[in-house]
Amino acid sequence: MYNPSVRFPRRQVIGMLATMAAGAAWLSLDRCGPRERNAAIIANARPALFLTEDTLPTGLPDGSAVLGLAEDGAPATVFSNPDAQRAPVVPQGTAYVIYTSGTTGTPKGVVVPWSALTNLLCTMQDKLALGAQECWLSVTSVTFDISILELLLPLQAGAHLVLARRETVTDPTLLSAIVQHYGVTLMQATPTLWQMLVGAGQGRCLAQVRVLSGGEPLPVPLARTLQKHARAVYNVYGPTETTIWSTFHAVTAEDGSRGQHIPAGRPLANTQCYVLDPAGGLLPVGTPGQLAIAGAGVATGYLDRPDLTQAVFRPDPFSKIPHARLYLTGDRAVRQPDGTITVLGRTDAQIKIKGVRAEPAEIEAALLTLPGIVQAAVRVWPKAQGPVLVAYLVPAATAQAETITPEEEAQNFALFRTLLQGLLPAQMVPTRFVVLSALPLTASGKLNRKMLPEPEDAEHTPQHESPQTAQEQLLFTLWSDILERKDFGINENFFDLGGDSLAAVQVATALTEQGYELPVASLFGAPTIARLAPLLQHQHAVPDMFEETVVPLRAEGTGQPIFCFPPILGVSLGFTALLPHLPAERPVYGLQDMGLLHGPQRPQTIQQLAELYLEQIRALQPHGPYSFVGWSMGGLVAHAVAARLMAEGEPLSALVMLDTYPLHDPAALEAGQDLARMDDTWLVKNAIAMLGIDFSENMPETLDDLADRIVEIMLPEAQAFVQDEAAFSTLLQTIRQGVSHNLEMMRNWQPQRVQADLLFLRATQRGTEDVGDNPAFWQNYITGKLMVTDINCTHMEMLDPENAPVIADQLMAFERRKPDRLKGCLNSQQ
Repeated sequence: MYNPSVRFPRRQVIGMLATMAAGAAWLSLDRCGPRERNAAIIANARPALFLTEDTLPTGLPDGSAVLGLAEDGAPATVFSNPDAQRAPVVPQGTAYVIYTSGTTGTPKGVVVPWSALTNLLCTMQDKLALGAQECWLSVTSVTFDISILELLLPLQAGAHLVLARRETVTDPTLLSAIVQHYGVTLMQATPTLWQMLVGAGQGRCLAQVRVLSGGEPLPVPLARTLQKHARAVYNVYGPTETTIWSTFHAVTAEDGSRGQHIPAGRPLANTQCYVLDPAGGLLPVGTPGQLAIAGAGVATGYLDRPDLTQAVFRPDPFSKIPHARLYLTGDRAVRQPDGTITVLGRTDAQIKIKGVRAEPAEIEAALLTLPGIVQAAVRVWPKAQGPVLVAYLVPAATAQAETITPEEEAQNFALFRTLLQGLLPAQMVPTRFVVLSALPLTASGKLNRKMLPEPEDAEHTPQHESPQTAQEQLLFTLWSDILERKDFGINENFFDLGGDSLAAVQVATALTEQGYELPVASLFGAPTIARLAPLLQHQHAVPDMFEETVVPLRAEGTGQPIFCFPPILGVSLGFTALLPHLPAERPVYGLQDMGLLHGPQRPQTIQQLAELYLEQIRALQPHGPYSFVGWSMGGLVAHAVAARLMAEGEPLSALVMLDTYPLHDPAALEAGQDLARMDDTWLVKNAIAMLGIDFSENMPETLDDLADRIVEIMLPEAQAFVQDEAAFSTLLQTIRQGVSHNLEMMRNWQPQRVQADLLFLRATQRGTEDVGDNPAFWQNYITGKLMVTDINCTHMEMLDPENAPVIADQLMAFERRKPDRLKGCLNSQQ
């Protein structure tokens, strides 16, 4: 049973409907998006009220009015009330404001009226003949305007709406399973996502699906592939400024047969499309020019930017309707005799990458914030695997830059990518970096973007370790084809080289074609050729990964390592969710106890397990300061390791617990009761409370039963890495035994006092009423300060993708703290 719904999208839909009913306008923000960009948007939009989850998020302006929504969407907590005397920011009748990339480097808000949105919804319902029998799968981020159509059109038509989890959308296998399980009949996505799905061999799931493709040009080969698999294929086109979609085209077998572009289609109802010459006059049929769109879908303009509004929102000289306006799209297009529009590209510098329309100026402004960079430019290069965004950088010390080694340059680029991820949406972060001594200029002294050089695909250099085995050579060939570069060695990180989730899917698919069954998740756990190749050479090596005491989640980097301690399952691969959000120069290691729990020499207490871990930690980092992160039971072990190290005088830079509680009754523990006498019934009850699991049905009765249930709930983390049925069966039994033994060790846990501060990240959704969630318990077992941050999730969801950025940010901020200035028990909420 797959559960695609998530807390945030459900509240998103309810918040949009409630805003609509109140006669207000909504603005959607991604809480996992770049913080500085979100802050700039909030400062420009000046929202009257923030609707959030039922916890107070960080980063809101002082004095903001905030209403928390419960999981069912009902009002839960009024953190602060709106100002009744506040002047309106947008005109009456505005439906929403949504932000696009800006030419000044700052996002600009598009103000869309209800009349425009209503016209779109009614027209699309008519075009699709959408009725109550249909099921629409929503897969788009709420910051992308096409999500509005996904969320509202099925509701207007009385159809079924299924909301996909973020991690489901990026995994073709999971996405295919969702489509089939729920009988999805309509789905809208960019060509990038459609290519990911069909490229992974999952096109068969579309047999009953009508496909809408938009946001970027639909390549002819992809259109052909989609037509083979889907019930119908529609190409849709429209800028944000004309309310999501403005044209609609049912793709036919004849489209693109002579090498032409797939048509964008004919205008929607109450919409006019003009092809104009540079003077603004109409061009004859068949003559390319700038596309202008007029009619009911034209937006009000840009929020508080009359200059930008006047530049592209013009009076419509071809309309007899008073005050009619048109929008200059900046796209080159041609009109056919029947009114069909074909878009040919851009007339300006604006780019489109992975479905997102972006201004180079915004990306370049972010590049100029990078350390040591004084000039920057970007250019998109067409590649076989899709367009590649390349950044060109001019360092302040050009002579010094010429002397750095390839390894140092790779580390710099990895750091740049990490910094940019905090400033830009993921689609706008460059894939490749090129260092230049100067940017090319025109005769008038302006940037000559056409002269920016195509990135070189250099062969191996002496600094790059070449592949040696057949498996390494195969991986190198596949990576070279997919990343379209050869200037790397077998120890370089796939994602630092410009790979992303789509590229990872392409690698896994290509390996399948070569006869290797390696899940996509393997590339995240082993992101270098040197570490991935053994998994091909020995397919059983994947389950062996779980037997390792130390798993290098990211071995690359010269910074201070971060050590991660696993939950009761004993597997640390879940911590890979943190990797994109931690500095690239920081190695990350996962400790695991599954391989230690066999035979007569296995540890009997958490203290003994801590000693075994300590040997491995010291082999990687002989001396402190140390950074530890422990999830659930892992927090107990991290605390024990920290106590051992600090007793020897080793410093600790971070001790972080992710929702860690003891099995014991704190009062009984403090009273010194004999913990070993607490029976299995007591252990089962307290373990359920500690884990925050709701077993309202089929409550486990025995320790073995509880171990089985824990494995069932947490198993997908392990199952994603093992596809062989026999190996998985063996792994399953090993995990069950490990969980049972870990429960026993937790029963006998005896805490010590650690001379350190503690950051505690608490899951606020606790499940049953009997659960305990009082982190203040830990104040008795540390000498420093206890800092608590609430994460609005369940215990099991702590490392879900939507929570990982928050946890990584909290860890980095905690490391930067000044302990001598902290006073009292600090509490914050996220």
